[in-house]
Amino acid sequence: MMKLSRLLSIGALTFGLALATTAHAEDVPKGWDTNGLLFSLDNIFQNTTVLSGYQTFGLGGLYALSPKTALRFGLGLNRTTHPAYVSERTATAVDGTQTITKTLVAPADFTSRWGLQLGADFLLGLSESVVQPYVGGGVKLGYASSALSYTDDTVTNDVTKVNNGDSAFGFGVRGIAGVQWRVHKAFALYAEYALDIGLFTLASHTEDTSHTTPAGTTRTKITGAGSNYFNFNTQLAQGGSLGLIAFF
Repeated sequence: MMKLSRLLSIGALTFGLALATTAHAEDVPKGWDTNGLLFSLDNIFQNTTVLSGYQTFGLGGLYALSPKTALRFGLGLNRTTHPAYVSERTATAVDGTQTITKTLVAPADFTSRWGLQLGADFLLGLSESVVQPYVGGGVKLGYASSALSYTDDTVTNDVTKVNNGDSAFGFGVRGIAGVQWRVHKAFALYAEYALDIGLFTLASHTEDTSHTTPAGTTRTKITGAGSNYFNFNTQLAQGGSLGLIAFF
């Protein structure tokens, strides 16, 4: 009786695994000929060029041409803040008198930064299996703006205001290599690596500082702009992406 029960249990388990495998095969089609939406975290290696951005959140669309080829269109956004703040230090004398010293702690590079990237890619799958390696290439437009802005009024009757800014517009091309896994007929996961090469960048820079004391206000303002064409050393950017594809 024990042997029969064990045999029935093994048979039921085998039958269940067969059903699960069949259901999974039905849920996961072999081909990649489905359109979808993409959600990704881009540039996970924290590049800071105008074309690659800084930990960009990506949103895009995937248009399948065949089970092994597709067009992809994407939009990337990033926003980073690093505000200045006031640090207070309290010193207590022997007689109990307290002296409070305030110091402004400001970043050296920026207090806020944001960027926008637009891209279009052609992808070629190297197989039609559930786990599909792929390569591709495309073009990318990017705009980035950063500001260093703060007011230092920690000293009585002595106020310093800083309002610096940088902006850049860039155009480039890129090569892509990645792998995607069709987890379910409704979605897939992917990881890829891209190599961006900037072809053109137009940038501007502003430094604006004012200093106010009882004697008056002095202001210094410097502006500049320039363009840069293909430069392999300064416009080469590398970035990795992790993402989800939702098919429809």
